[in-house]
Amino acid sequence: MTFTKQTQGILQRFRDYARKLEQKGYAGKRLATKLRQERHRRQQAQIMLRQSRSQVAPTGTDKLMHALPEPDKSIDRQQIFRALISPLKPGKMLDLGAGPGNFSLTAAQLGWEATAVDARTARTPDPKTEKDPDRAELINSVRWVESDVREFPIRAGEYDLICILGLMHHLEVDDQVQLLKRCSDTLTLLDVRVAPKITDIQGPYEGHYRREKGETREERDQVLTASWGNAGSFRHTEESLLRLVRDCGYTKAMPMRPPHSPNYTFYLCLPSSP
Repeated sequence: MTFTKQTQGILQRFRDYARKLEQKGYAGKRLATKLRQERHRRQQAQIMLRQSRSQVAPTGTDKLMHALPEPDKSIDRQQIFRALISPLKPGKMLDLGAGPGNFSLTAAQLGWEATAVDARTARTPDPKTEKDPDRAELINSVRWVESDVREFPIRAGEYDLICILGLMHHLEVDDQVQLLKRCSDTLTLLDVRVAPKITDIQGPYEGHYRREKGETREERDQVLTASWGNAGSFRHTEESLLRLVRDCGYTKAMPMRPPHSPNYTFYLCLPSSP
């Protein structure tokens, strides 16, 4: 009897032990399943991260990554320009790609000694045709220079402020680099269009390469808002533009928010030296 009870006790312990082993095996299987699921989730996250960084990312992702905020239609470029330079002590200002000279004239009103440079003279205001004598005097106060901005000499320390407004996105990358390097020891104000997504890569920079208006050099020269000389130009994404500014020697570039037009805003670039 005693032997039987001992035998039954031993068998029960074996059964309990077997049951525990079975339970452990089941738990191990559940753990293995969870590990496989977690590994799969991580793999999917890594794939999505690579896709978001890829040059062929979906358009929606590109917009989230690169496009600027929605513009404020209640403000315009002239208002922003005046607000940005009004707090500064007037000095010598260089306006590159001045076009009709609206920014130079605004600066002159605020007491700046402005030099307006453009390869075209078709839009340069003529004081002789002005009926308002005050405006004619204002136009005469600006130094108007006909020159390709890529060839115009810029000596270090000659100006207190350099403005490159509506010009950068009409240049090729090499010309952008050379121009910014020549300006980087001076406080610089950019007003530039940016690419809302990456479609092209130019060296270390990403953005959008576009053909300028006009099939020939002669045709382009007649388009007042086209580039001067180059058939194509490059628009950076904001990330690429800020990297370009730093690469050219500026310490920091501060964007103006909100933009005044879709993907078009001002950047105040701090010089490499005070």
